Amino acid sequence: MGTVAEPDPVDRFRERYAQSPGEVARRVERAVLGHAVGLNGFTTVAQAETLCDFLPLTAGGRLLEVGCGHGWPGFHVAQRRACDLVGSDIPLDALRDAKANAGVRRLGARAVFVAADGRALPFRSAVFDAVVHADTFC
Repeated sequence: MGTVAEPDPVDRFRERYAQSPGEVARRVERAVLGHAVGLNGFTTVAQAETLCDFLPLTAGGRLLEVGCGHGWPGFHVAQRRACDLVGSDIPLDALRDAKANAGVRRLGARAVFVAADGRALPFRSAVFDAVVHADTFC
């Protein structure tokens, strides 16, 4: 009797982010979480506000969001604290959506996205003022 191989978590996330959520999913997300950014996590607006209150960020500072998915809650923090956002994740579809979401949220050049695994980030030490990783497994 053989064993069934567990699916690779990275492959599962790539597949998940390749699918666009429908309007019903966006309505559910808005009703339950208070926002609609593509069902990439479970962080509520209230929890994102708590991050804003506690992170040591000032205008012009730099925030890294590891496992950014479509960009929530990093967008919220970057807008509220007027800081720059660097989002990192593995699924390219998620990063494309995050870039589009950054445009909609008028973050422009203040938001940059990098394809990177949270276990081996390609950044020098002491580049960021704060790091968040909501709903991320590394």
